[in-house]
Amino acid sequence: MNIEKYRFQQNPEVIYTVLDKDEAALMHLGTKLSYALNQTGQRIWCFLNEGCAIDEVVERLLVEFDIEREQARKSVIRFIEELLSFKLIVSVK
Repeated sequence: MNIEKYRFQQNPEVIYTVLDKDEAALMHLGTKLSYALNQTGQRIWCFLNEGCAIDEVVERLLVEFDIEREQARKSVIRFIEELLSFKLIVSVK
């Protein structure tokens, strides 16, 4: 799957819980997998659920964090691939 052609959203079997301003958790009800999100992960998660494509997520991260564009892009793609592998998000074309 070329993930750059897709948009993603929370898997309906996943619960998102904010623990504090720097940490949140995901729980997949089907697999019982829990996954911790740091502040950056929380922002990416929110952007994805707002319907942002990868390029839009990267642009928003550049505004909020001191990071180089290419590093942001690689990190976003790696993060999405990991979320997909744990079935925490689903693609919506």
